Amino acid sequence: MTKADILDKWIEIHGLLTAEQRSSFLTKPELDVLAWLPDAAVLYGLSRSPKLAEAARLAQRDGWWFAGQACEPDNIEWCARCKPTGYPTTVYMTQGWSSAFHRSATCNMLTAGQRFVARRGGSPGAVEPVHIQVALGSGRFPCQSCFR
Repeated sequence: MTKADILDKWIEIHGLLTAEQRSSFLTKPELDVLAWLPDAAVLYGLSRSPKLAEAARLAQRDGWWFAGQACEPDNIEWCARCKPTGYPTTVYMTQGWSSAFHRSATCNMLTAGQRFVARRGGSPGAVEPVHIQVALGSGRFPCQSCFR
């Protein structure tokens, strides 16, 4: 992807820029990094952050997956378990009825849910760290409090 292509995609995702902003954008050193990465990695990074430096960091960090390199844990190309997401690798959830996963084991909504179960005479499930793909694969959604 050329620098101009990256600018076009950035505008498509984040909105219009003035002529001065476009000129400034094209001089950013992050574009040199992005131009060498797989197109899918660039799109992934741009869609995750309006900050070009952060988009480049994400695309560079996760570019291996988009290039089809085998993952370290399973030695599988395009491994579904290792597919990059916008979420941390490890999230927290309980084995109870909750449909959410959390960024932290001490999330206010998570602990409130635990207290709710206890007040109703139930036994709150243990909070367990799990891989993000396990949480997504079990149909869980990001907590509305800790993933705003």
